[in-house]
Amino acid sequence: MNQSKALKIFFMLFISVFVFSSCEREPQKLSYRIESDSGCMQENRSGITKKDEAIIYRGNHDQMYIEHINVLYDCKADSITIDARVRDNYIVVRENEYAKEGDCSCPRTVSYVIEKIPSGKYIVVVNNDTIGSILIY
Repeated sequence: MNQSKALKIFFMLFISVFVFSSCEREPQKLSYRIESDSGCMQENRSGITKKDEAIIYRGNHDQMYIEHINVLYDCKADSITIDARVRDNYIVVRENEYAKEGDCSCPRTVSYVIEKIPSGKYIVVVNNDTIGSILIY
Protein backbone atom coordinates (compact mmCIF):
# COMPACT_ATOMS: atom_id res chain seq x y z
CA MET A 1 0.00 0.00 0.00
CA ASN A 2 1.50 3.32 -0.93
CA GLN A 3 2.00 6.06 1.62
CA SER A 4 -0.62 8.39 0.08
CA LYS A 5 -3.36 5.76 0.29
CA ALA A 6 -2.41 4.86 3.88
CA LEU A 7 -2.49 8.55 4.82
CA LYS A 8 -6.00 8.96 3.31
CA ILE A 9 -7.27 5.92 5.22
CA PHE A 10 -5.75 7.25 8.45
CA PHE A 11 -7.42 10.65 8.04
CA MET A 12 -10.78 9.09 7.19
CA LEU A 13 -10.61 6.91 10.31
CA PHE A 14 -9.52 9.88 12.41
CA ILE A 15 -12.40 12.04 11.15
CA SER A 16 -14.90 9.20 11.68
CA VAL A 17 -13.77 8.70 15.27
CA PHE A 18 -13.85 12.45 15.92
CA VAL A 19 -17.35 12.90 14.45
CA PHE A 20 -18.88 9.93 16.28
CA SER A 21 -17.24 10.72 19.61
CA SER A 22 -18.36 14.36 19.52
CA CYS A 23 -22.01 13.54 18.86
CA GLU A 24 -24.30 14.08 21.82
CA ARG A 25 -26.10 11.06 23.10
CA GLU A 26 -29.83 10.98 22.59
CA PRO A 27 -31.71 11.60 25.84
CA GLN A 28 -33.00 8.40 27.41
CA LYS A 29 -36.74 8.52 28.09
CA LEU A 30 -37.69 7.27 31.56
CA SER A 31 -40.91 5.67 32.73
CA TYR A 32 -42.98 7.10 35.58
CA ARG A 33 -46.05 6.47 37.64
CA ILE A 34 -48.28 9.03 39.34
CA GLU A 35 -48.57 8.27 43.04
CA SER A 36 -51.11 10.96 43.88
CA ASP A 37 -52.70 14.09 42.46
CA SER A 38 -54.67 16.36 44.78
CA GLY A 39 -56.60 17.94 41.95
CA CYS A 40 -57.52 21.59 42.22
CA MET A 41 -57.14 22.58 45.89
CA GLN A 42 -58.76 26.02 45.54
CA GLU A 43 -60.01 27.72 42.42
CA ASN A 44 -58.89 31.17 43.41
CA ARG A 45 -55.15 31.62 43.15
CA SER A 46 -55.12 34.70 45.38
CA GLY A 47 -52.58 34.29 48.10
CA ILE A 48 -50.70 31.47 46.34
CA THR A 49 -47.46 32.51 44.64
CA LYS A 50 -44.36 30.83 43.24
CA LYS A 51 -42.83 31.24 46.74
CA ASP A 52 -45.47 28.83 48.08
CA GLU A 53 -44.42 26.16 45.60
CA ALA A 54 -42.03 23.44 46.81
CA ILE A 55 -40.43 20.31 45.40
CA ILE A 56 -39.39 17.41 47.61
CA TYR A 57 -37.35 14.66 46.00
CA ARG A 58 -35.35 11.62 47.01
CA GLY A 59 -33.72 8.67 45.29
CA ASN A 60 -33.83 4.99 46.07
CA HIS A 61 -31.88 2.50 43.94
CA ASP A 62 -33.05 3.11 40.34
CA GLN A 63 -35.97 5.40 41.22
CA MET A 64 -36.60 9.00 42.18
CA TYR A 65 -39.69 10.15 44.10
CA ILE A 66 -40.87 13.72 43.48
CA GLU A 67 -43.61 15.61 45.30
CA HIS A 68 -44.47 18.95 43.71
CA ILE A 69 -46.42 21.01 46.25
CA ASN A 70 -48.66 24.00 45.40
CA VAL A 71 -47.80 24.01 41.71
CA LEU A 72 -50.19 26.28 39.81
CA TYR A 73 -52.08 24.63 36.97
CA ASP A 74 -55.21 25.44 35.02
CA CYS A 75 -58.40 24.83 37.04
CA LYS A 76 -59.80 22.77 34.18
CA ALA A 77 -56.76 20.46 33.89
CA ASP A 78 -58.01 16.90 33.49
CA SER A 79 -54.68 15.23 34.09
CA ILE A 80 -50.98 15.74 34.59
CA THR A 81 -48.42 13.70 32.66
CA ILE A 82 -44.68 13.52 33.10
CA ASP A 83 -41.91 13.54 30.51
CA ALA A 84 -38.65 12.51 32.19
CA ARG A 85 -35.34 11.99 30.41
CA VAL A 86 -31.70 11.37 31.27
CA ARG A 87 -29.20 13.38 29.26
CA ASP A 88 -25.56 13.13 30.27
CA ASN A 89 -25.55 13.96 33.99
CA TYR A 90 -29.02 15.56 34.04
CA ILE A 91 -32.45 14.21 34.84
CA VAL A 92 -34.85 16.58 33.11
CA VAL A 93 -38.51 16.41 34.12
CA ARG A 94 -41.37 18.24 32.43
CA GLU A 95 -44.84 18.16 33.99
CA ASN A 96 -47.59 18.62 31.41
CA GLU A 97 -51.18 19.62 32.08
CA TYR A 98 -54.06 18.80 29.80
CA ALA A 99 -56.91 21.27 30.12
CA LYS A 100 -59.98 22.42 28.26
CA GLU A 101 -59.14 26.10 27.79
CA GLY A 102 -59.73 27.32 31.30
CA ASP A 103 -59.30 30.87 32.49
CA CYS A 104 -58.26 30.23 36.07
CA SER A 105 -55.40 28.70 37.98
CA CYS A 106 -55.31 26.71 41.16
CA PRO A 107 -52.64 25.00 43.25
CA ARG A 108 -52.34 21.23 43.27
CA THR A 109 -49.89 18.77 44.72
CA VAL A 110 -48.65 16.00 42.46
CA SER A 111 -46.47 13.07 43.55
CA TYR A 112 -44.80 10.68 41.13
CA VAL A 113 -42.00 8.15 40.83
CA ILE A 114 -39.53 8.15 37.95
CA GLU A 115 -38.30 4.61 37.33
CA LYS A 116 -35.37 2.73 35.78
CA ILE A 117 -32.81 5.50 36.17
CA PRO A 118 -29.26 4.36 35.34
CA SER A 119 -26.78 4.56 38.24
CA GLY A 120 -24.97 7.87 38.53
CA LYS A 121 -24.89 11.33 40.05
CA TYR A 122 -27.36 13.70 38.41
CA ILE A 123 -28.46 17.31 38.45
CA VAL A 124 -32.26 17.37 38.67
CA VAL A 125 -34.28 19.86 36.60
CA VAL A 126 -38.08 20.12 36.96
CA ASN A 127 -40.01 22.43 34.63
CA ASN A 128 -36.81 24.30 33.71
CA ASP A 129 -35.84 24.90 37.38
CA THR A 130 -32.70 23.23 38.71
CA ILE A 131 -33.68 21.81 42.09
CA GLY A 132 -30.50 20.02 43.16
CA SER A 133 -28.49 16.85 42.66
CA ILE A 134 -29.09 13.20 43.42
CA LEU A 135 -27.10 9.99 43.55
CA ILE A 136 -28.80 6.96 42.02
CA TYR A 137 -27.11 3.65 42.76
